[in-house]
Amino acid sequence: MEKVQLSKEEKRILKEIASKKYSSSTPKKDVGVIKLLAVKDFIRTTDTFDGTIVIGLSDYGKAYLEENPKLHNPSIFDDKKYIINTIISLVALTVAIIALFK
Repeated sequence: MEKVQLSKEEKRILKEIASKKYSSSTPKKDVGVIKLLAVKDFIRTTDTFDGTIVIGLSDYGKAYLEENPKLHNPSIFDDKKYIINTIISLVALTVAIIALFK
């Protein structure tokens, strides 16, 4: 599963939902973040007529948290192919520069 870039607020809310510490009545400041998490398919939301949003993790959200429990954001150094290609390129460049001066 590919890592997804999450903001601090998204991480906080996702962790609270996973640990069942998030209130069922959503504070106004979290509504945008909740909608983003729903669009990214991390959570399920249901709007009720009194304005509260009932929240639960989606299957994708559960799988993502299982694979990435600390919610680390992706890094270019996570890709081993990138590191290997960079090292090979640097070695080839070094050899080429040395060959020019001999």
